[in-house]
Amino acid sequence: METVEQNDKVVCIHFESVTDLMNFKIDKGHKNYKLWMKHGPNTDRHAEDRWFGKGVTQKDVYRNSLIGWEGGVDILKEKMSLLELGDIVGKGESVTVKKRKRKKIKDRFGDEIDIHKIYQGELDKAWKRSIRDVVDSQHHLISIMIDVDCAARVNANDTLWRAAVAVKLVDALQKAGKSIRIIVGSSSKDVSPETKKIHTTSIVVKQYNESLSLDRLAAMSYAGFNRTFNFMAVCYSPYKISSEMGWVANYLKDNAPIQIDDEVNEGHTRYIYLDPVNDIHSAKNSIKQAFEKINKLT
Repeated sequence: METVEQNDKVVCIHFESVTDLMNFKIDKGHKNYKLWMKHGPNTDRHAEDRWFGKGVTQKDVYRNSLIGWEGGVDILKEKMSLLELGDIVGKGESVTVKKRKRKKIKDRFGDEIDIHKIYQGELDKAWKRSIRDVVDSQHHLISIMIDVDCAARVNANDTLWRAAVAVKLVDALQKAGKSIRIIVGSSSKDVSPETKKIHTTSIVVKQYNESLSLDRLAAMSYAGFNRTFNFMAVCYSPYKISSEMGWVANYLKDNAPIQIDDEVNEGHTRYIYLDPVNDIHSAKNSIKQAFEKINKLT
């Protein structure tokens, strides 16, 4: 389902699935209804090829997010073929995985008693007991955020480098025993004349227990999706949205959406942000940076 959460700095609009997106509607009485109609799935808006992709309309973007984008997969695979992890992060490099193990700690109770601690009056350390090292369980789940923000001049097809980076990371992480959720998102400032809060919009592309569909990833992790879904979703804000819809805020780089941040703070998942890259050079740098973050977590 879709949710809206906010604090004193940000309004976060989040969708848990494409199904939720396709079923989403704003009531006519909502202050942003007209703007939502302009960017929603029922408006078959055409644009030049750089906006949604060659031959792709606004309605196509929504349809492709549900059934996959064949043309986008072809572009994605071509970009993936140019990203070899061994050449980028070094031969033999991989995501490390710590073994789960039990360790002994000293406490007020346990399985074994240390009589010397009793004689020394250190009752709080007199017992030994085994606990399972929980670090791995906390790091087992990883949430990858693909930032789909972009300037208006950027060609939509170029932004599929972001999906190519994500595929390479997911493959490496899954081989290392991790379970991956993929989210795409956007953040904007100066969105509403009623508030100075930043707005984020996000949607889950792949849940932890799902296999990765290249068709869906291609359809949802490029600029064309940002120019439809994120423009539409921000209209769900409780504030009146301006027709310009604000400017790129870069908020997601250091902050997960509130709905995800709660899970991060509770240790249920780890948040890996992927920069909005548009070429092979920046894609390679994004992979390097992501590997550095991941190996610190593992």
